[in-house]
Amino acid sequence: MKKNCVLIIFMIVLLVVITAGCGTEEEPANGEVNDTVGEDPEEDSEDGSRGLFFEVTGGGNQAYLFGSVHTGTEEMYPLDKEVYQAFERSGVLGLEIDMASLTELEISQKMSQIGAFDDGRQMTDVVSEEIFKETLEVLSGYGVDKEDLNRLKPWFVAMDITSIAAMEAGFSPDFGVDDYFLEQAEEEGMEVIGLESVSTQLEPYKLLSEESQEIYLKNTLDEMDEAEEQLGELINLWKAGEKEAFAEIRQELLEDTETVSLRDYQEAFLDTRDEQMTAKIVELLEEGEEDTYFIVVGALHLAGKNSIVEQLYEKGYQVERPN
Repeated sequence: MKKNCVLIIFMIVLLVVITAGCGTEEEPANGEVNDTVGEDPEEDSEDGSRGLFFEVTGGGNQAYLFGSVHTGTEEMYPLDKEVYQAFERSGVLGLEIDMASLTELEISQKMSQIGAFDDGRQMTDVVSEEIFKETLEVLSGYGVDKEDLNRLKPWFVAMDITSIAAMEAGFSPDFGVDDYFLEQAEEEGMEVIGLESVSTQLEPYKLLSEESQEIYLKNTLDEMDEAEEQLGELINLWKAGEKEAFAEIRQELLEDTETVSLRDYQEAFLDTRDEQMTAKIVELLEEGEEDTYFIVVGALHLAGKNSIVEQLYEKGYQVERPN
């Protein structure tokens, strides 16, 4: 797997990006959506996708952790039978963000608050003329003109491009694991909670310097043509439940950075957020209403050093892989 892959970190860590994107609403490449997936979820699921799946015990309550990819394909389903059984035993679904509680307008407003310049600068003040021109060529087909583009920060534009690259490669948020379980929960009248807010999830981007933002955008543009291959490989690792492979990807993302602020950003995006989400999970285990929680977060949050799994283990909880 290529190091420092922008597409990877967006796909398996960030939820808001894929959900909100640049405001475009595209159907999956095959024209289908999640409600056609898993009508009989346990049927023929003995060899279903394993994902990164853990059972947490040792507190007053019980929790299951399932590592998500936030965009995908229909071929990811069905999931492993034990995952479905754990979901059925749970009374509450926990997501990074409870997107169902937010309107598109609320999400857009929160993202634009930090994704657009408000100090007189423009994108052309931050990136080279060549990068700006290439970016405009990519986004012009999605209704973005030069004036609109110039108002946006490079990291925000990189998010849109990543979402577009994934969709053009045949991957859709409609097949993301988060959306899949959210639909199941809504059908069953299951309580849904969020571990984070949109603002908290986007906070790390404030750490990116102008230099780092230009690098981030350039890397995103350079990797667009590799989306299908890279994301396909990632999906296969996820389906096989290759925890160590995800731990290696996480470590590479933290180590292979080109600037200090990119390193700070990666650490905030992974280590800091994992610490915050772990604290929330501990609260649910110890202080929440008596129940069983099925928690879905990006797969990188459950693998490697300082991950949620490692932090829970260090706090004395038993964290085991049921399958």
